[in-house]
Amino acid sequence: MTTSYDNLSKFMLAINPTVYIGSLDYDNKECYYIKIGEQKELIEKETGLLLNTKSDSDERKLTYSFESVTDEDVEKPDISQYTLQENNQM
Repeated sequence: MTTSYDNLSKFMLAINPTVYIGSLDYDNKECYYIKIGEQKELIEKETGLLLNTKSDSDERKLTYSFESVTDEDVEKPDISQYTLQENNQM
């Protein structure tokens, strides 16, 4: 047995009979299905992104969008109404 918390956690996870890892189709995507106790997670195989997580009383569905940033999203703000103050204290 090791004294490292990280290694101990990995060991306990490996011998825990309530851990299940499999495959499942979710929202037309091939996913890893991971169940640890009552916690269930779906991770998209292609991207590695978490799509869904469930516990006894809570469920989260996550969505992602790509290539949706516009020039307006990253333009510099208008600072014409501000005055620059220099602080030269050393």
